[in-house]
Amino acid sequence: ILYVLIKRIRTTSKIYRNKYAVILFLFLFVIVLDGIIVLFRNPLNISIMFYGVLAIAISYYTIYFQPQKLIIDMQTIMLNNLKNGIPLNLLSQFMPIQYTKVREKTLANIPSALVKDRIKNCIDEYLYATQQHLIK
Repeated sequence: ILYVLIKRIRTTSKIYRNKYAVILFLFLFVIVLDGIIVLFRNPLNISIMFYGVLAIAISYYTIYFQPQKLIIDMQTIMLNNLKNGIPLNLLSQFMPIQYTKVREKTLANIPSALVKDRIKNCIDEYLYATQQHLIK
């Protein structure tokens, strides 16, 4: 297992290298704790508890923490690549309401502004569909 993790750390892209490094570190940490328990000849085998904590830590880091960082990094890259604005033909195809607003100059052709306006449209559609305007 250690060989596979070390090999993956060396050969994978930077995005996944951190995941493998954390898994390797936690695995080595549990092995050391298990060795300490064996060294002191503790009659109660609590190594299963260490492996349970290891599983929780790995799942938290790989399922929740790392993807959030990846999403933020990808969003930053995407917005930086589109900082000159989105071509109007693409905007009219995928965001027709925002395209109209850009053409009428009521909305800037800036990716972050377009995304926020699209989110507002989705919320408005939801509120209309659930008839929130009737509930008071």
